[in-house]
Amino acid sequence: MTDTLQSLDGLVQRAGTLYTLPAVAVEVLELTCRAEVDTLQLKATIERDPALVSKILRVVNSSLFGLSQPVRDLGQAITLLGIKPLKLLVLGFSLPDNLFTNVAGELLSDYWRRALIKAVAARELGQSVWRAHGDEAFLVGLLQDLGLLVLIQEIGQPYIEFLATVRQRGGNLLQLERELVGFDHTQLSRQLLAHWKLPEVLLRGIELPTSIETVLAWPAAEAALPQIVYLAELMVRVLVDQRPGALDELLDAGARFRQDLHCGQLERVAATIQEKVGQLAGVFSLEMPTGVDYRDVLARAHTQLVSAATDAAGDLLRARQAADREQTAGLKLLDEMQSLSAAVARITHKAPPRPLAAPEASFAPAVERPALATVTRSRLPRAANLSGETAVIGQLTAAAAACRAARCPLSLLLVEIDQYAALAFAYGIEQCQAWQSMLEEVCQGLDVSQCVVLAARDARLAVVLPGVERRGATEIAGAIARTVRNFAQLDAGKPAVTVSIGAAAVSIISKNFRPADLWEKADRCLYGAQAAGGDSAKSIEIY
Repeated sequence: MTDTLQSLDGLVQRAGTLYTLPAVAVEVLELTCRAEVDTLQLKATIERDPALVSKILRVVNSSLFGLSQPVRDLGQAITLLGIKPLKLLVLGFSLPDNLFTNVAGELLSDYWRRALIKAVAARELGQSVWRAHGDEAFLVGLLQDLGLLVLIQEIGQPYIEFLATVRQRGGNLLQLERELVGFDHTQLSRQLLAHWKLPEVLLRGIELPTSIETVLAWPAAEAALPQIVYLAELMVRVLVDQRPGALDELLDAGARFRQDLHCGQLERVAATIQEKVGQLAGVFSLEMPTGVDYRDVLARAHTQLVSAATDAAGDLLRARQAADREQTAGLKLLDEMQSLSAAVARITHKAPPRPLAAPEASFAPAVERPALATVTRSRLPRAANLSGETAVIGQLTAAAAACRAARCPLSLLLVEIDQYAALAFAYGIEQCQAWQSMLEEVCQGLDVSQCVVLAARDARLAVVLPGVERRGATEIAGAIARTVRNFAQLDAGKPAVTVSIGAAAVSIISKNFRPADLWEKADRCLYGAQAAGGDSAKSIEIY
């Protein structure tokens, strides 16, 4: 057993001891697992918990189930719903109270908001798109993130801060958890629910895949539940986190899962979520945010996505036209690095740059460096050991001060490997790390005086370019993107190695200029490039 499995198993054993299902829920599980279910005994067992009965009846009579007649008692509920949906409701409403006791109110409210939206979205998608009962998908959506609560209870403030940062910046939470903790919170949820002896059919849907390729690898006969829940999670990111890029992922995944899934259907699902989540929140005694219309949120995300795609497409077209003009003028891209370096040296009238050592024998990178105007610059410190957004903004602050004194422009590139999780799944994490190292070498080798390269976050680099205006930054971005395409001979059918790049530039730096604006604008441009499908660059000038 690996250290990761031992750590996960130890945490599950501890959590299983601290957080146990109530006796009524355990007995319901035992009764419903029998070949012949005694409905009278099942009813008598549930009735021992009047609060549970009240919750079940309130949900059964809500629009979630849409029964043709009101249900007045538990016996009617069992008759109209059937054993399976009733059992799922019992499990959903019988979570251990002490699992929530030490979680701050705002954090707990956010947890339940996300859980309820995911559960309702999963049920609606299952019914409206897959034409299947959505009860299992509902319960999976409701219980999938229980591991978050366990990690909050066990790790405390460090995990809470990590969670807030990832959600604010739009990172891949599951992938980062696996890298930092050794497993992700949905794996912990699965193990905890297995400890509670939940049915295997539910457990298969609990562990959320980190990429669409993982979902597509499921056997066709078992794929519906993970596909539904994967889409429901993306809907949470769109509706709660309000990330336009998540809508692009949602539409892409939906089209690959079901060709008949389109934005109009998602809008209808969003419309039903509003009412049904509100009713469920009342059952849980939760106060949901007021004045939020999920249809409007989805519409805004769609509008932003279309706008970003249009802008990025225009930038990409102009970049390709510029590349064609260069080719007709006699500038050709060479496959081998030494030949290309010599060609660039002849163009820029500079000594050939040092060759970059490829991490893997299969690499044959080609490095391009556009000719840039020489300007007088103040010396800037290279912060090679710093990382993260704070370090980048700190470096931008120093660069802005120096460039303002030298009266020269300043640019920032945010360079991110596209579909990093998918690449890791297809080629392995070691290969992806090698590509990431090569990308850093390419950026550090740029022919720009005082260029500083920092690790901004997972699979993303920040490149600070003193003395470089927007046009020059766009040319550099195009050179980086073309170089990355030559990284390796890729296997057929597997994703290609590409990058998306967001660029922000300021020509005249005033005294009240905020260096953080460069980060924010470049970050938005990066999302625009990613929303357009990746392998492109988007830039903006700050005035």
